[in-house]
Amino acid sequence: MRAALDICARLFPTEPVALSAQSHLVPFYRALGFVPTSDEYLDAGVPHVDMRRAAGG
Repeated sequence: MRAALDICARLFPTEPVALSAQSHLVPFYRALGFVPTSDEYLDAGVPHVDMRRAAGG
């Protein structure tokens, strides 16, 4: 994940990174600088939360 974020920062330095995280992984993504941007919802029966990381991390 860190390598992917490094590539995003290099190729798109002014763009935030958004993802749909499985709810049990929210702490993992928080540690990488992501913050939740939605309430929990089901995706294919699995709880998810939308998350966003500011441009440049």
